[in-house]
Amino acid sequence: MEAYLQTAWGDQWNSVDIDIVRTVIKRIREGDDDHGAFWVGRVKEEESVLEVHKDRELIGVFEDEPGTQYKGRGEDWDEVETLFQMFLSEEMKILKSRLNRLE
Repeated sequence: MEAYLQTAWGDQWNSVDIDIVRTVIKRIREGDDDHGAFWVGRVKEEESVLEVHKDRELIGVFEDEPGTQYKGRGEDWDEVETLFQMFLSEEMKILKSRLNRLE
């Protein structure tokens, strides 16, 4: 299953890997506050999405619980990168648990 990445400033990638996520994180850290967000999505039967904002606030919505939002704030950008790696690796149970602890 492929992942896509969309930015608040309008860029989009298909077939996303962690290198693309790192590139976009770097741009958010260096950019303005107005467009400081991006999200990665995956679609199996339903869509799962993990979104992050410039202040490292994270929001996750997962296909097995479409009406539930998981929220947290990454301690630093390294942690945010790790959470996106979990998302891309489909480690959703661990990711949900980590997001709950970050609230």
